[in-house]
Amino acid sequence: MRRSIGDILILSALGALFTALVYILCNNSGFFGQADDALLLPPLFLAISVTIMVVAQAGGKGDPAMKTILLLAFVVLKFMLPAALAVVWFVVLKNSSVADVLVFFVVYLAFSTAMVLLLTRKLRNNFN
Repeated sequence: MRRSIGDILILSALGALFTALVYILCNNSGFFGQADDALLLPPLFLAISVTIMVVAQAGGKGDPAMKTILLLAFVVLKFMLPAALAVVWFVVLKNSSVADVLVFFVVYLAFSTAMVLLLTRKLRNNFN
């Protein structure tokens, strides 16, 4: 339980860092334009990451068959939730400028990297 709270705190710190960076970049450079839409991305990715981490943490308990199913659910959620957010972000909200694409993928890569590193650490600890 303590490790899952630590992982959520790491993701929260990452979300706060990227929210601040997006805000600073949007307000101090003419390239990024308005910060209204871009400031939504880090909290949305944080919510997605916390949801995925809850599924991954639940996968550490129980019988081996349940661990496998929850690991599969983790992988499916890891790809489907950001893809759904990308569809909403680019198609529905029509955020298609170069700056919007850059902000989306930088935040996506940061949260994806953090999720993979946290899951790798969790799996390494489970199998040792």
